[in-house]
Amino acid sequence: MRASAASSAAAPPGWLAALSAWPPYSRLPPEVQRQLEARALVRELKRGQYVWREGERAAHFVLILRGLVKIVHPTPAGQEPILGIFGQGDSIGDSAVLQQAGYPADALVSSRSATLLQLESAPLLRAQQALPQVSQAMQQVLIGHTRELREKINVTSAGSVPQRLAALLLYLARRFGAAPAAGAWSVPLAISRAELAALAGTTVETTIRTLSRWRRQGLIASAAGSGLLLPRPGELRRIQAGSPQA
Repeated sequence: MRASAASSAAAPPGWLAALSAWPPYSRLPPEVQRQLEARALVRELKRGQYVWREGERAAHFVLILRGLVKIVHPTPAGQEPILGIFGQGDSIGDSAVLQQAGYPADALVSSRSATLLQLESAPLLRAQQALPQVSQAMQQVLIGHTRELREKINVTSAGSVPQRLAALLLYLARRFGAAPAAGAWSVPLAISRAELAALAGTTVETTIRTLSRWRRQGLIASAAGSGLLLPRPGELRRIQAGSPQA
């Protein structure tokens, strides 16, 4: 059996499988894999706790084992626009680690709690410079981050507030949810109305009014446990496209 992680919390079941599914790790030589595993650190954080702060030196790769992490860039006016939201299986902050620079924004837990796997950067950086397959895998991860940023831009540039919120809910359903047999989509995330507003680039009040209207119209519903159901995703797609509601 491979060495278990030295951790600030008990290593959760399946942590090694999650790590093995991360493309850069899967391309490493076995001896480097064992080195990363032996020195890995499991972190358990609650909602609102920081993974890192803007300007902090990026010295570790971070893989999300459970929960959600949002990337936030506070403005001088006190606003906190959300640049992205990441979940299980995602790595975060990779670009800053590769540049050996400071983090350009804050990262904090958005879900009720989150379990993170923190990996020393030095062994992987050495392998990334020496082994083309590791470098290619890291590029694959960075391309995925760019794709998520493009999705966020698509949401905030979708048009009116209803168009942006419809685009956001559909994006979250595609990204994190599932499509039950009945055709309804699920957004299994405990995201606050304030976070939805920040992601869509609007106010909390407008978000609440819009979602309340959609709930009355049967476009959204509460899911069991937490999150939302989207019983009529086709109608949300029409709203995103700018078609008037029936």
